[in-house]
Amino acid sequence: MNLDAPQLVKVDWSVATDGSLAQFQLNDTAGTAFKFRVSYRQLEFLIEPIRHAAREMHRRLIANKEAAKAEIVASLQEPMMVSMVIGGNDKATGELVLTFEMDEGGLVSMRFPSAQRAQLQTSLGNPQRRCGELVSGRSRAA
Repeated sequence: MNLDAPQLVKVDWSVATDGSLAQFQLNDTAGTAFKFRVSYRQLEFLIEPIRHAAREMHRRLIANKEAAKAEIVASLQEPMMVSMVIGGNDKATGELVLTFEMDEGGLVSMRFPSAQRAQLQTSLGNPQRRCGELVSGRSRAA
């Protein structure tokens, strides 16, 4: 399949006062804006295809290491707002585990083997800190 549509750059949405409808506006790199409305029960028209596409994209990215690497690099260049960070140790492996709660919702966890953990602690300025002290907010010691 030839994917030749302009790249999506922004999605705006609003919900009717009574909650019966949502309106979406999709904006692309060509400057085109596409608006549509759906009822609550029609949201599945959007959600299910996106879930299926995400699963297939994930499967294909994992199979293509260069594409996966490029996607990771591109993602790291886009800052995300984080509302909470929790740190701890995996008792089985000893790895440092940091879990980030994103403002948009969802959790992302990262594992750091001991060498990367030491590098992280040094870069934070105090190699004597315990794992739980690496993070602010509602952190907890491991």
